[in-house]
Amino acid sequence: MPLLLCDAEDAPALWAWRHLVGRGVALDVVTSADLMRAHRWEHRLEGGTARALVELSDGRTIDTAEVRGTLNRLTAPRAELLGRAVESDRDYAVQEVWAMWMSWLHTLPEPVLNRVTPPSLSGPWPSYPQWLVHASEAGLRTAPWAGGETEPPRPHTAPMLFVAAGAVVGPRAPASVVRGCRALSAAVGCALLGVWFGPGWTFAGATAQPDLRRGGRALVDVLANALRGLE
Repeated sequence: MPLLLCDAEDAPALWAWRHLVGRGVALDVVTSADLMRAHRWEHRLEGGTARALVELSDGRTIDTAEVRGTLNRLTAPRAELLGRAVESDRDYAVQEVWAMWMSWLHTLPEPVLNRVTPPSLSGPWPSYPQWLVHASEAGLRTAPWAGGETEPPRPHTAPMLFVAAGAVVGPRAPASVVRGCRALSAAVGCALLGVWFGPGWTFAGATAQPDLRRGGRALVDVLANALRGLE
C-alpha cells in the first residue's frame, strides 16, 4: 500500500496523486487532518525494529509493516484541529504531536520521498545562505550573497529542475548542472527536490516542497517508478 501524505490543500500533491493513480500506483491519500483526527496510535519497538499502527477516524488503518512506498509532503500539525485543547495548551500540544509524527514517519520503510529530517517533517529546510553553501559544494554556479536572509525573486518562468530518486527532470540543462543537482539532492538528504535557476544556470534556490505540476508527465513517470521501488 503506497501512501501520499500531504495537507488537504496541497494542490500539487493531489495533482500528482491523480496522475500516479493513472499510472497504476494506487496511492492511499492521508492528510494532516486525517492524522490529527486519528482514533488510535500504536508504536512498538520489537527486536530493534520499529513498527507503528495508526487507526484513522474513517476506518482506515495504516500499518507501517504493510506500507510500500511513500510520497511525503507533510508540513506541520494543524493547531486548529486540537479541538479539546484549551488555548493556553495548544502550542505545547502541537509540539507533542509533532514529536509523535516524526517518530512515526521514521518507521516508514523505503522508498520514501521525502524522509523526515528533524526539525522538518518532509525533507530539509535550510536557510537560503545554507542552500548557497550546499549548492556551491555540489558544483553549481552561485551568485554572490550580500547578507541577510532575503532570497532572490523567482518568477514562475524561472527554470526549475526536479531531482526524484536520483533522476533529474525538467528543461534541457548542461550536464554539469544535472550532476550538480544530483549532488545537491544527495548532500542534503532530499530524495525529491526542486531546484530554481537564474540566468546562465545560476543557482537561485531549492525546496523540498516543489510544485510537482511543473514537472509534468516526465516527473510523474519517475515518481511512479520510485514508489514501485524500481529506481
